[in-house]
Amino acid sequence: TVTIGNCTDVDSVTIYTYNNPPVDAGNDLLIPTGGSIGLNANGVVTGWTYEWEPAEFLDNPSITNPTARPDGTTMFYVTVTDDNGCTNTDSVLVEVTPGILFPDGISPNGDGINDTWIIDNIQLFEDAIVEVYNRWGQMLFQSAPGYPQPWDGRFKGEDLPVGTYYYVIYSDNFAEPFTGPITIIR
Repeated sequence: TVTIGNCTDVDSVTIYTYNNPPVDAGNDLLIPTGGSIGLNANGVVTGWTYEWEPAEFLDNPSITNPTARPDGTTMFYVTVTDDNGCTNTDSVLVEVTPGILFPDGISPNGDGINDTWIIDNIQLFEDAIVEVYNRWGQMLFQSAPGYPQPWDGRFKGEDLPVGTYYYVIYSDNFAEPFTGPITIIR
């Protein structure tokens, strides 16, 4: 309303506000040293832009689901910009833990030394599953998630013969499963 002397004029303006775009970078993640993991911004809408930081640890910081390969524990931020130019930001912590270390052989002879396959730091990955196969691809051992009971070189309660076997270690926190040989020596 404007008044000058006895003259008055009234006008109105409508202001429209837009909601911030929804964004969710997901739950915090855990990876072993040297590992990589996919990040994912939920709430994806075609035409919106996504920008992740810090970019130097990402394969493509301008997509919704880049692969992160940090050299240490890192907080990643994703900023979403919608069609109206509105932005919103969320973050996800990628914690880098000591790598999984494991010997390439066991000697399950009952002497109390290397009788089971001890995998260092596996307890940090509660969803890890360890599998052991013979050379023909027959699964001889599969752990419950987290590897609560180390492999003792047996299959169906019987000692396996001296030889080379093959392992696969899975976790949602690993970009690729760990694989390799393990030898039984008696």
